[in-house]
Amino acid sequence: MNLKKENSTKTKLPLVSFSLLFIYPILVCLDLYTTYIASPDLKYETNIIINRFNMSWISIIISVIAYMCLCFFIILRNNYLIYSKNINLIKITITILVVIMFYCHFSYSTYVIFNNYLSYIYLFGSSNLTLNKFSISYVEYYQNNLTWYNYFMYLITFIIGLTITTLRVLFICSSKNRQNE
Repeated sequence: MNLKKENSTKTKLPLVSFSLLFIYPILVCLDLYTTYIASPDLKYETNIIINRFNMSWISIIISVIAYMCLCFFIILRNNYLIYSKNINLIKITITILVVIMFYCHFSYSTYVIFNNYLSYIYLFGSSNLTLNKFSISYVEYYQNNLTWYNYFMYLITFIIGLTITTLRVLFICSSKNRQNE
């Protein structure tokens, strides 16, 4: 029985893997950097929150750091909460919502890096003719369909975040049940 208990402790799976927690700040920095090279004055920025609150680079950086610290604090503190015997419904709900937001922002940052890179090529060109043509087509499509395209990308990244979190929780719960057998 002690051996089974020791093995189950070793095989606990976190809600968010530590490798993703390591990659996340790098991804967000790349997101900010590509935003800066594509639009240093934020003239071409299409993020709804940044535009709504007319944010400057300083306020964006402070907001991103605060958001990431909050996410890291909640995730690191509660990454193994699902294994708890006495689950606090409010705590688990907040944790799951933060994990969903984490995966949403992770996937959205990946998209933004791609988007900003193509916008940069559109504005400043590239020696690769195929990449130039692709960036022109992409940016023209994006600009002609800006409103629905942004909402579509928010929806897609939300679905990705919700799906990854749901699958992660289901996988952890099924492995937890197998360990208890």
